[in-house]
Amino acid sequence: EAAAHEFFSKSAAELTVEESALLAGMIQNPSKWSPTREPNTNAVTRRNLVLDQMVDIGYLTQEECDTFQAKDIVLKLGGHTTVTDDGKTVDPYQSFIDVVFEEALIALNLQDNESKLYTGGYMIYTTMDSELQKYMATYYNTDSNFPDSIGDNLLQSAAVIVDPTNGEVRGLMGGRNVTGARSLNRVTQAYRQTGSSLKPIVAYAPAFEAGYSPGSVEDDYPMVYGEDEETAHVFNNTNDNCKGLMTYREAIKGSVNTVAVKVLEKIGASTGYNFAVNLGITTLVGSGPNTDKNLSLALGGVSKGISPMELAGAYSAFANEGIYTKPHTITKITTMDGTILYEANPEKHVAMSETTAYMITDCLCSVTDEAGGTGGRAKLDGRDTAGKTGTTSERKDFWFAGYTPQYTCIVWMGYDQPKTVTNVTSSGGSCGVIFKNLMEYAHRNAPIATFERPEEIIDVTIDTKSGLLPSSLTPAEYQRSELFTQETAPTEISNVWGYADVCPSSGELYSDRCTTVPQRKLVLKRQIPWQDNIAPDVNPPADKDLEATQLCTVHNGTTSIGGTFNLAIEGDNTAALLTWNALAGEHIIYQVHRANNPDFINSSMQYSGTDLYYIDTNVQNGSTYYYYVIAYNGLTMAPINATKQLTYTIGSNQSVGQTQPSAPVEFTLSATPQQGTGKVILQWNSPGNGNYQYYLFRSETADFTPGASTQIGKDKAIYTNAYTDSVGRVGTYHYIIIANDKSSGQQVAKSSISV
Repeated sequence: EAAAHEFFSKSAAELTVEESALLAGMIQNPSKWSPTREPNTNAVTRRNLVLDQMVDIGYLTQEECDTFQAKDIVLKLGGHTTVTDDGKTVDPYQSFIDVVFEEALIALNLQDNESKLYTGGYMIYTTMDSELQKYMATYYNTDSNFPDSIGDNLLQSAAVIVDPTNGEVRGLMGGRNVTGARSLNRVTQAYRQTGSSLKPIVAYAPAFEAGYSPGSVEDDYPMVYGEDEETAHVFNNTNDNCKGLMTYREAIKGSVNTVAVKVLEKIGASTGYNFAVNLGITTLVGSGPNTDKNLSLALGGVSKGISPMELAGAYSAFANEGIYTKPHTITKITTMDGTILYEANPEKHVAMSETTAYMITDCLCSVTDEAGGTGGRAKLDGRDTAGKTGTTSERKDFWFAGYTPQYTCIVWMGYDQPKTVTNVTSSGGSCGVIFKNLMEYAHRNAPIATFERPEEIIDVTIDTKSGLLPSSLTPAEYQRSELFTQETAPTEISNVWGYADVCPSSGELYSDRCTTVPQRKLVLKRQIPWQDNIAPDVNPPADKDLEATQLCTVHNGTTSIGGTFNLAIEGDNTAALLTWNALAGEHIIYQVHRANNPDFINSSMQYSGTDLYYIDTNVQNGSTYYYYVIAYNGLTMAPINATKQLTYTIGSNQSVGQTQPSAPVEFTLSATPQQGTGKVILQWNSPGNGNYQYYLFRSETADFTPGASTQIGKDKAIYTNAYTDSVGRVGTYHYIIIANDKSSGQQVAKSSISV
């Protein structure tokens, strides 16, 4: 009786002989002989076999049998079929039923006896919203709702909608133009690369758990990862463009690759990996040569891919105040008399704090709400909408993962055999549009709701270039109210803005060679300068124009200061020896910075001067320290360049004595005051047989602190062994001379004297 209604929309008493034969033949293997799966091959063959048997037994004559066998199978699927706008007749529930079938096999432990699921008289209660499911099927079988396919293969898509509060799946489509039962269901069986839609899961949410916030700041300029030149990798942004210093919110909103990678590096790839696993992602590889515990994870680069269903479960935890519930399609299974055989009790646990879930949600609302967000076309009218786009590097997979307080929806698009989709411009413009259409219908009867803000969340206005409290110099356009907890709210004043004298002709730092009156300009002062030697094909950060880091090139006759800047560390169990190369240019001072943690919290300056090495003896054997060196313009103290941060554990390498630079040749500076003239004659010997250029510095304090000393003779290169200094008044003066080898630019000798 149930089968008669399912396949022919009539009572069993109304069935024709050939219809009855079809249903009788299905009982042995309902999946194999189903007329919805193979109506003109397996099902016909099985029906005709039954009719032949009826002849043998004597129920039919051969003439009657021949008449019935000649008839086509004409189904009327229980009133389930629907007709799309372009005339297709489809079963709207088949994709959902396929997932129910697989879930029921596991629930009843029937994986090895599938036919019993059809013949056991089970009553299966599902989570389906039948009207939503019918709408999704109609939408997915209307070709005009999707971009044109390229070639013979159909551009496929899949979508699933889940109630995040309990994990109940309300509707799903396993593909476009799906026919027949238990065909490939892309919601649960297709594992694809997720692109940037994985960033909130593996990078930003675990970072917020670790104490970072939407107002934390990172420079989006690329870095080189890996010491080996053959394996080193640079992660770039789309179109090789960079904005510079930005908050995590801005990075999420604009789907900035480099920041996501840097965030994952800070928290550790294993932390991001474990966070995803705890959100129900089961396909990640944790060990071996193809492990997903690497920085590519931040951009969705995983070994095996992720299904839309599992991604829906992970995003639902953001919508559900940090509580993960495994998505499911069945609420219970009973016998015909109502005895409960199975009742859903899905996996459920706290995956993150309520504050982390809300801060991620608020950032993802910026993706759909704010200018520059990648998901503007997915925004639901009048409703809070959080979401994230995802596009793989070769444009083979497109995603939109989003949610409201009531529903989570994941949409995927691509070819079954992955290939570049050339006629889709963005995930937001393709999957985002599908998301909006499906979700608008899902909310057809839902009241307006907003994401509930935890009491622990506070608003603090910050300087978006530092993540700290605005200073009196912070321009209004770089101030924003941002979300923090009481523990993570900044207390320090921003130090990245200051004034500098610039040349009106070039907009660069004013020098003593500039012939115009200097202008006072508010400039951005990066704590660590961006390094233009890292990624030569990448455009400079957009906020470079806010800086002033080099002397005027119009009046100084040079176009660059600096160059490749590298740091090396060796040592023993008592000290660390740091060495670095000299940068091209004049007036350069080097500063060594050290911290006990990779974020350089509570870091300290260990050295400032012109030497190209520093021995750190204030260390403990076995302890790990973090170093980098910054080069400054000695006249203006504007930063020029910075080395890559290096980590060093004391006692892990050879001794300082084996690597310390050899002592320079005896190099002596003499100073003779010329009484009554205000002049001092400085003389020195050559430090060897090479060609040298000399640099002279004068100070009225013996420690030569930055800003207290003046380079003299900088108006011309000094190649001779004497120089006359004009001091102008009586007093004690301290001099330093540095000899650099002209061919290598390396410092070879240094001497000092007071007079």
